[in-house]
Amino acid sequence: MEKQKRWHSWLIAGVTLLTVYNILPTILFYSNPLSHKIDAKRSIGIQNTICERVNHLEKDSLLWIESFNDLIGVKAKSIEIKEPFSDTIEVTFLQSQDAKKFKQLLPKAGALIPFFPAQLNLGVDCVDPLKVEVQRKIKVHFDQKISQEVFRFVEKYDENQTLTQDYQNLVLDRAYQVGHCLGGNSEAFVLAQISTMASQDARSEEPLLNFAQTLLDYKAAFGEKSATFKKFIASITQGEGVDKSVLPNALMQVLSDTKERIQKERLSLSKEDDELQEETQIDPAVKEKIQQLQSKEDKIRDALYLVKNRIRDFSQGSSPMSYEFIDSQFAKSGLLAFKKHHPLIKDLTIDQEKEMLVLSLHDDVASAYEEANTGKKELI
Repeated sequence: MEKQKRWHSWLIAGVTLLTVYNILPTILFYSNPLSHKIDAKRSIGIQNTICERVNHLEKDSLLWIESFNDLIGVKAKSIEIKEPFSDTIEVTFLQSQDAKKFKQLLPKAGALIPFFPAQLNLGVDCVDPLKVEVQRKIKVHFDQKISQEVFRFVEKYDENQTLTQDYQNLVLDRAYQVGHCLGGNSEAFVLAQISTMASQDARSEEPLLNFAQTLLDYKAAFGEKSATFKKFIASITQGEGVDKSVLPNALMQVLSDTKERIQKERLSLSKEDDELQEETQIDPAVKEKIQQLQSKEDKIRDALYLVKNRIRDFSQGSSPMSYEFIDSQFAKSGLLAFKKHHPLIKDLTIDQEKEMLVLSLHDDVASAYEEANTGKKELI
């Protein structure tokens, strides 16, 4: 057996030390308990870190635009934050052709930035053809005054180890936000309202298709005759200032009009496709477009059928929960019961010990989930 040389030992020791050096920060980080108390002094450090990271995104955006310009082959005279608007970057070019190219390519590239708060898009159009405004997601720059207004430290326990009033108010505020989100204007109402308010606008097709898909998902998950599906239909008229007799008819009209428009476009493309086939020129893009239109048409048609069949259930929609109502419910019973205000969620409770807001499902929804197969569970 070959005798181990002296330099082998030094190599092993060096690799070991290097490994320990690299993983030591991770070990130290995870050695701190996650439930370790944050005091006022530590909260200031966290506050400063947040402010620094947010402010640093401004510099990152400027550097990203500079790098993007190099990539697409344009030259900028200046790239700077447009004071006092910290969410707007003004890029000044030497040639109008460079500004035009930049405006054409930025939206897609800016949307591909992985970190959402750092994403960029075009701002308002500039009169000067050499200038382009770029919009950032974050509209604030933290200085000491603003940071003191935005952040506030609250002690959880007082000297008697009881919950402080400030902390209880903070938790209740979070509960109010969740309760209002679930029991206020329903998602179905918002989608239906957007679709019917701009029925002639092509942009209304997306929310209408989202509404139709949600409606069909509820039917597939719970069945058309279930109480959950009935609650969902009723939630369509759960909105501020809604006319429960007008919205259903307007929704049926926009569904019908959209179905006819899609059908007309599909038939026109099908005719073109038949003519191309006779000339032995098959266009895959046309066939794919026809399939997409057929899928949309089927979805809209099925949703229209369901709306027509359950027209009476629209009148059962509840009024949206107000903050005053939510406050009275918590003060009375310590929980918020949604009842008909949400088709899936039964109530919201506050678990102070575990520091959690707990949402419970309606009994029939919980039973349906337990009895469902894997595919239906994912749908629910």
